[in-house]
Amino acid sequence: MTSQDLASSHSGPLFPALLQARRDIETKNIRPTLPPYSRGKRLSSIEASFFLVAFPFICGASCSIYFRVIGVLSVGQFLLCLGAIDAIWRWGIKSLTEGTLGRVMLLLLILVAGLSLSDVWNDTPWDSRLKGYARIFTLVVDTIALLDFMSKRLTAFVCFVAGFGVGGAILAALVDPNIFLPVIWKAYAGIPTTLLIVSLISLVPSWGFRFGFFVLAGCANVILDFRCLGGFCFAAAGIVWIQQNRKVDLRMLALGSVFVIAALAVMLFLTLERSADEAGDRQNMSNVERMAAFDVSVAAICDSPVLGYGSWPEDRKRVADFVGEVVSTTRRPLNLDPEEVLVIPYHSQVLQAWVEGGVLGVFFFLYYAFKLAASLRKLALGFLDQRLVGLFTIILVMALWDVFCSPLGASHIPCAAMALAIIVYIDRRWARGRRLPESDAAVS
Repeated sequence: MTSQDLASSHSGPLFPALLQARRDIETKNIRPTLPPYSRGKRLSSIEASFFLVAFPFICGASCSIYFRVIGVLSVGQFLLCLGAIDAIWRWGIKSLTEGTLGRVMLLLLILVAGLSLSDVWNDTPWDSRLKGYARIFTLVVDTIALLDFMSKRLTAFVCFVAGFGVGGAILAALVDPNIFLPVIWKAYAGIPTTLLIVSLISLVPSWGFRFGFFVLAGCANVILDFRCLGGFCFAAAGIVWIQQNRKVDLRMLALGSVFVIAALAVMLFLTLERSADEAGDRQNMSNVERMAAFDVSVAAICDSPVLGYGSWPEDRKRVADFVGEVVSTTRRPLNLDPEEVLVIPYHSQVLQAWVEGGVLGVFFFLYYAFKLAASLRKLALGFLDQRLVGLFTIILVMALWDVFCSPLGASHIPCAAMALAIIVYIDRRWARGRRLPESDAAVS
């Protein structure tokens, strides 16, 4: 008896459905959207606690423990490298070439090709080359490991973010116990502490509570002189509000508008009441340094628009131009680290890729910025569990800011990896044409 005869002898839907599923698999019409993890194997409670909670948390917390091997790496990135090797072993190499993840990997290879050509052209020292390639390698393995966490359960990713927040907050406290001092908050404590609290807030079911927290967190960060982080929190509040009120309720819209306007008014009042000279000097210095780095980077690109200057390009003349512009504008001395005295300054990942890798280095970051904006749009349209929207929004907006206003340094790679993992995860779920099932969306 053939399979068709067996199916025709049963009137129920089971056998036709099984036959259709088999045909789909044989003709490759259906492929899994996420790599399988222990499919067919049930984890014990101890194994689940370790793989879904303890290991991600330890990886996140140890991202603040740095050591020098090839440039600056962290213990957490070493652990994530082990996780990435395990994930690739289970997924297979082919999974790295499919969908959004495949396009990301291809563009990163193009970036490496641009760096290699520029290094050869400029005869870059091998230690600088290795540091440049190590950044890309670390970004790749971190992204794969974090995506593996998300494919197991979103709880694992949230635990990683919480661990990252705890480790960063402890590091800030070791630098200065008064972590709310504006200088310490902006340089060390602000981002990890905010991510820690937001990861805990994702456990709260009330969207109104989360919305109010993001607004207040935005005000607090602006008051503490961390304006961009305050903007990230306001963006999270906006996405949460839009997602909850996609069907416009005029009364709720008016109430929310009044709340936001009142919060902004209080923030502005408290900001003006602070020492205007101290805050103004810090903000002016930050703006001047950013614009001076932009001018020097653009000038370097104009001199060599196709081929870059290689990994960690040294150019004392351009550094002197940067320092001269800052000092002449602010009338204050500028203290640079030993490495910063030599390397061309850039305050943008796009400009950094163009300066170092030439025009081939730009394509990845342009695609990356586009996908960040597209993922934010999908979040606003009501995709994904509401409790995670704020956390994902802050990470995505922070990454989008870094693309244009921050270099790709050791402290920025974990954020970029988190953002890339979120992008790939959202695209895979979006391709299935439905929201997350409750089993995948749970974060408690």
